[in-house]
Amino acid sequence: MGYGCCLCGVDIHDGPRQNTLRQPPPWNTQCRVLYSCNNIAQLSGIGSILEFRYMVPEDPDIAWDHADYWDVPAPTLAAINEDYTGPAFPFHVACWSLLSAAFRPEQIPLERLLAVCQSTHLINTHRLDWLHSYGGLYVNNGDACWNRNLQVISVETAPPGADLEYFTTDPFTVLGMEELSNKKWQPEKASEHSTPQWGQNDVFSNLPEDVCYEIATHLSTKDALTMHLVSRHFAQPTFRKSFWLSRFRGRGERVWLLESRTWDRAVDWEYVYCKTTDKHCGKQLKNRQRIWKLAQHLVDLVDLVWVLAPAPMVNLKHDQCATQWIDTNGDIYRPTDEDDGYKGFVNSKKHCRLIHEVEIPLTQDARSISFATRDIGDFQYLVGLTIISADEKKTAMQIGYRGTTNTAEFDVELLTGFRVAADPSGICGIQCGFAPTPNTALSSGRLWSQWFGASDGVPVTEKLKDLSTIYALRIGFDVSARQSMALPYM
Repeated sequence: MGYGCCLCGVDIHDGPRQNTLRQPPPWNTQCRVLYSCNNIAQLSGIGSILEFRYMVPEDPDIAWDHADYWDVPAPTLAAINEDYTGPAFPFHVACWSLLSAAFRPEQIPLERLLAVCQSTHLINTHRLDWLHSYGGLYVNNGDACWNRNLQVISVETAPPGADLEYFTTDPFTVLGMEELSNKKWQPEKASEHSTPQWGQNDVFSNLPEDVCYEIATHLSTKDALTMHLVSRHFAQPTFRKSFWLSRFRGRGERVWLLESRTWDRAVDWEYVYCKTTDKHCGKQLKNRQRIWKLAQHLVDLVDLVWVLAPAPMVNLKHDQCATQWIDTNGDIYRPTDEDDGYKGFVNSKKHCRLIHEVEIPLTQDARSISFATRDIGDFQYLVGLTIISADEKKTAMQIGYRGTTNTAEFDVELLTGFRVAADPSGICGIQCGFAPTPNTALSSGRLWSQWFGASDGVPVTEKLKDLSTIYALRIGFDVSARQSMALPYM
């Protein structure tokens, strides 16, 4: 088994052994390596893997076809599971180019990307486990969705009629794409979709066209075409042209068609959209779509912003601070002073690496608590929490990563415990339990909130649910927002 690309999951095969090639080597033999040198993230030049050794130059501007690559012994980087001074993570050159395009107009933040890779479990010590199947490349042979035993998909394990060849096709260099740009937009061109049957009560008729356009760009193509049937505004020829162009920009459905970024706006974008459906796409574009979704997942992880933690625990409600904690977590590795923090993590074969740990007092000044979540790929991550003070300013103390959605606030005085959904990678979801008030219909027992984060198919622990008084929380995070959690007891 070779080393898998950290983005697409496909093996990086052995490259050329000498400078005798007249043609470029196959795409899946060319790689770049993200690594750490003196605790600084570095990106290598373009090289290969030979007999499980990275043959890559340190200079990111040097490639395999550069004279210095062969004539001067290039520095090499040790492989992931060998004796090394720092971690190294390989990417196909084609996949790195797609990842760069996904980050544009920003540059790839190497330090943050390296930290995310360092905090991620390895599958069979050769590729990273991002908690997805690499777009169908892997199947889980475990006895549950959370008990992951991933194996590369094969003819024996694939669904009937599945096409496995496209996984190994070059996703970046696709010939013939410019031909799609030759067809220019015609204003009088009739739509290929259903003829509109506009009613008399067009609720969008009073809105400016630019507002209607903004609405349409945030809709899926299917929903936008439905709007085209019910409102005259959404069927104007100039509107249609702008709408179809929006499918290739931002996070549109065809943004992975990178070639279109340099095309003239006069291109018939509706035609291009129709010619790049799954029915018309070849194997290379299908592979690009797969890898682009994986790149978006990685971009979302890397974009998580850490909120500076508060000071250590002080002023607990009780005169004595707790000396013991009831905790719940995944298969977490805690770095020690005896290792470099990553090598020990790899050797431990644990699923996540503790990076941040915060102790949070729930003092008399604390009024309420809320949780932050963020959708990343197909998962909803529980990424942080906020403590709201009871003072007039209602000061907010944020812990963890900044989410895109905050839950409802829960009264700290009524909080009695938590149910926690956790798998080997850490805490996936949480549910708050709190005492009923005289105004609630429930006269005894407790109330439970909805689940925040993911809980479907994940083991749930109730070891934190029966706590009459909660004085503090201790929460640990890795760099991709997976967590551990502990409560003190007296």
